[in-house]
Amino acid sequence: MIRRIVTQNDDEGKSRIASDAITSNIEIPLPQFDPEFKFFNLWTTDTMPVKFNDIDPIKDKHVSTSPSPNGSMFRFVNYPPEHILLNQIAKMTKEELIEFEDTVGVKLDFNGKHPLMHMTKSIDFCIVLSGEIYLVLDNEETCLKQFDTVIQRGTSHAWSNRFTTNCLMAYVLLDAENNYNHI
Repeated sequence: MIRRIVTQNDDEGKSRIASDAITSNIEIPLPQFDPEFKFFNLWTTDTMPVKFNDIDPIKDKHVSTSPSPNGSMFRFVNYPPEHILLNQIAKMTKEELIEFEDTVGVKLDFNGKHPLMHMTKSIDFCIVLSGEIYLVLDNEETCLKQFDTVIQRGTSHAWSNRFTTNCLMAYVLLDAENNYNHI
């Protein structure tokens, strides 16, 4: 359960809590294979500068992994140990893989170093909240532990939980210009 508190100013300009609730926008991209692989969608925007008039921009809405143009996205992701998921992905048909890409909102690089290699047209601020996970890049990888951070700048990458416990990560993604020819 992830609690989300949203604040706003009232008509007199005084700050107050607009909502205080358990996050309800939870997506499970592969429920038939691994119901613990979850996206907890907390907030999105679709303009810069941000307008404060929307009290719940994600209510009953699918949230893509890539933010919308001029937008942002804030989510937590729970990564279970990946061995079950990777075994299932290896058995998926091309049609099932395309459906998975559509659900998650990214194009996977199936010829990459890891089956979940992908990139987004965004700058991503990533924080490991609990557990451990590997950041896999084209030419190297590193193990991240609790409170380690990553600034992901439109590069091809994957998150690989090779451990026996779940890893919970927080992400803030901001739309970015395409500075690379391959995105």
